[in-house]
Amino acid sequence: MTSFSSTLFRDENQPYQANITVPNWMLGSMERVMQHYVDKNLRLDTQSAEIMPPPVEGKKYMLYAHIPFCHTLCSYCTFHRFLFNEDKARSYFGSLRKEMNMVKALGYDFESMYIGGGTTTVIESELARTIEHARKLFPSIKEVSCESDPRHLDTPEFQQLKGLVDRMSIGVQSFDDGILKMTERLDKFGSGQQTFDKIMAAKELFPIINVDLIFGFRGQTEEIIRHDLEMASKLDPRQITTYPLMITHQTRKSVKGKLLRLRVRWQTNIVKS
Repeated sequence: MTSFSSTLFRDENQPYQANITVPNWMLGSMERVMQHYVDKNLRLDTQSAEIMPPPVEGKKYMLYAHIPFCHTLCSYCTFHRFLFNEDKARSYFGSLRKEMNMVKALGYDFESMYIGGGTTTVIESELARTIEHARKLFPSIKEVSCESDPRHLDTPEFQQLKGLVDRMSIGVQSFDDGILKMTERLDKFGSGQQTFDKIMAAKELFPIINVDLIFGFRGQTEEIIRHDLEMASKLDPRQITTYPLMITHQTRKSVKGKLLRLRVRWQTNIVKS
């Protein structure tokens, strides 16, 4: 077994450690599977990359950076992500900054930046360095939006993002412990009340907080959905975003077999004065 403690480090020369216990064979198998699909589906023509087209005059652009690493992989997630590996993650962040230099040299400018994942906060120091680099290269950036799961909200390292991120979107999905247990999020991220408390404490770090919720889970009654919305409203965030549980070819088996509610009929209104 490979075991990691929950201790985090500020010093970049020290190893990043996460609260994970995973068999070595599973890590190796996941690496091989992910490499197979990368080799199969990702084709990067380096010659084409070197001659990326210049920006169109008068057109506005948003800078998007994708951080495709997660400490654990949620079975229902449809986004492009890989199991966290520190060396690969640090190298990836470095490549992001080099690519920013490339688009700067081509004459691109951006008024906003969005960082998605994956889990963008897998290494907060690298994320902070990347945002600082982007703001320095592109002074026109007025707003930086970022995503996070509840795991990182109460860590000292998360404080590094204060003043760098304007809008933090937090993937809550549900405050109901039954739904969290079914989706294997209860052990990963804590109870609904613990998540609520973490968000409340993190509100002071960012001008805008967004709470993400998902509906359509098996066993998710209208009462549970209303409770989720009430809990989110009590946090008084600037934004609440709801999504249906989506099915793709990647998640069809796991979602249909365990998580999906076959019929969803509900209506709710959120009124915020």
